Amino acid sequence: MNQLLSGRVILFSDAHLGMGSPEEEAAKVQKLLALLDYAETGCDQLFILGDLFDFWFEYRHAIPKGHFSILARLHQLVRRGLPITYLGGNHDFWIGDFLQREIGIKVHQEPIATTLHGRRAFLAHGDGLARGDRGYKILKRILRHPVPVTLFRLIHPDLGIAFARRTSHTSHGYTKKRETLVEGMLAEVAEEKFRAGFDLVIFAHLHRPHHQSRDGKDFLILGDWVTHFTYAEIVNGAITLKRWNG
Repeated sequence: MNQLLSGRVILFSDAHLGMGSPEEEAAKVQKLLALLDYAETGCDQLFILGDLFDFWFEYRHAIPKGHFSILARLHQLVRRGLPITYLGGNHDFWIGDFLQREIGIKVHQEPIATTLHGRRAFLAHGDGLARGDRGYKILKRILRHPVPVTLFRLIHPDLGIAFARRTSHTSHGYTKKRETLVEGMLAEVAEEKFRAGFDLVIFAHLHRPHHQSRDGKDFLILGDWVTHFTYAEIVNGAITLKRWNG
């Protein structure tokens, strides 16, 4: 992926739609729709760096119920000419072709390299990139294999989706413990990418907003749309990590 964009670029991640109470979900969706309204005005491209949903699995003839307003708004933005790119996160192992075929979003399950405002950028959800955590990396490979996907599809959606959502909720405590990896990821991954010629490295996953700039190079962790409501914006080559305030 290699594009040169001249206008505003917006990046966000980790909304985990479907995770909270009905009241929390309504507030989250309202803020997210407002961000998408903002993205429609003068934005060249929108990047979603994973975990838009707390759980997502596509059966052959069914998808999880809910999130219609967000999906419809994304589809509307694509139809109006806004390119949207989605990078799969650790809650997106089983994204099929629905988002790309029906909504028009370009989906990647691996990190991507691109050029944004003349800056060479490396974008990833961030899970499994740091050294160590071999158990998670093995689990990630297993979950993405066609065999467990096929077997899970044998379970009725009402049972399979309910079970997967409960399992998804239990993983949040583990992710929260990993917030201390911010500096480790910078040292192990971002610095490596900087040495390879990138000058912009953006991750998600850890739910804690973080921006470090040094010698013309920027490292960001986007935060989330659960508690922080943060996003990144690139204008004229300068990147800023912002908190949505309406």
